[in-house]
Amino acid sequence: DEALADTVQRLIRFGAAPDRVHIADTFDPEEIVATVEEFGVRFIGVDHLGKLAELHPDFGPGAAGDAILWGRLVAPFTELARKYDLAAVLLDQARRSDGKYAGSAAKAGTVDFVVELESKDGGLVASPRGRTYLAPFRIDLDGQGVPVFSTQDGNAPGSDGPVPSDVGSKAAQLLGLLADAEPEGLSSARWLKLAEIPQTSFHRVRRTLLTQGLALGPDSTRSKRYRVTDAGERWLTTCHGTTTAPPMAVPASAKPIGGVGSGTKSRHVPGSGTPAMAPATALPWHHEDTEAQEERLGIESEVAP
Repeated sequence: DEALADTVQRLIRFGAAPDRVHIADTFDPEEIVATVEEFGVRFIGVDHLGKLAELHPDFGPGAAGDAILWGRLVAPFTELARKYDLAAVLLDQARRSDGKYAGSAAKAGTVDFVVELESKDGGLVASPRGRTYLAPFRIDLDGQGVPVFSTQDGNAPGSDGPVPSDVGSKAAQLLGLLADAEPEGLSSARWLKLAEIPQTSFHRVRRTLLTQGLALGPDSTRSKRYRVTDAGERWLTTCHGTTTAPPMAVPASAKPIGGVGSGTKSRHVPGSGTPAMAPATALPWHHEDTEAQEERLGIESEVAP
């Protein structure tokens, strides 16, 4: 949606390597496929969907709600993401009245996330919605005009920030309680009662679990309760079933990308659409003298072979 020269200058200012960037001002699905295969493209950005629509022969009055038209425009990019395991970001114009998502549902029907951007305090606040959980984040511009991404705790979204050593054991304890409560989850009051730790410590650890993507808050779950994520279960597994979690960083594969539930789950990596299967029964935390937990472990030991 701008002159190519302006785009090139901006990318260089952002630190991009020009020989690794391919820019096009036309839309030809077959040409895009050829480019992806020839250069091994890992990321595609579209600026913006409205411009693609204007180039389409079916574009005209009332096209904003034309599901067939938008489906034809978006489908090639979601197909590329799934076939070539690349990330695709499709920019679109928001509704003028409130800055929210607008237009045909076909634009969001096949993507993994819809991220709404809202101006706030000199920056942009991003609110993701999609098939899997992605924490809200913020975008600011530094002195050079380069975007800086951060979450509420100051870390980059999905970063491998460490779990502080002084909350490691309590984090394992609280996550273990959430794992035992699947698939219903726990309310804040019930979680605090089961934790049997001071309220101040509980809230501090809870915030750490949420910002690190190891747990989901009530606003992100259908049950309106706290629940453990796939990343949280994997982190619990690294504790080897003990209550003393080492001061470690969340593994790269344990970013907040997982859904929650029972049985075997299909996760989608943000932006790529590539499904990955993960078992739902990671139970490293053991509560002594808990009949339900002992029964669950007994069943697991029987079916393990």
